[in-house]
Amino acid sequence: MSPRKTAMNNGERFYQGDKRCPRDHDSLRYVTTGNCVECISSFCKSEKYRTKSKEYRDSRKSTKAEYDRLFDITNRAYRNALKSSNRAKRKQRIVDWDSEFSELVLEEAYALCELRKKVIGTEWHVDHIYPLCAKHVSGLHNGYNLQVVPAKWNLAKGNRHCESYFPTR
Repeated sequence: MSPRKTAMNNGERFYQGDKRCPRDHDSLRYVTTGNCVECISSFCKSEKYRTKSKEYRDSRKSTKAEYDRLFDITNRAYRNALKSSNRAKRKQRIVDWDSEFSELVLEEAYALCELRKKVIGTEWHVDHIYPLCAKHVSGLHNGYNLQVVPAKWNLAKGNRHCESYFPTR
């Protein structure tokens, strides 16, 4: 049996091919497509791919916004349950032993955001260093877990810890 079929039967995602790819890579291949991992990785990093992806996203902005709006309307119960669940998780992350300090830090952080926006001219966010509800590590909603960061960076970081977004060497 071929290495790809063996990997497919074992439920694996990658397999080591017995031949080199047309670009002479000797790397792993995807079980589903048989494509070389290195070739796909280099293609996704290329400028051509990034510009095409951006054009596609830009051309679908209004369509996606309309789809999201309709989804919210037709799945109101699902959205409400999700929001309620997130509120409950966040409430569990608020501690009362340093509420006065946390309120002060939060107030100062938002004031700093406004000041930086006025002086620098770019948007800033108050971010949790350790996300409140993440897969691997979760933090608390207190003054020790807050930072003021550029909005663009915060939106790209998403619900990840700084070190998993910017791995240290």
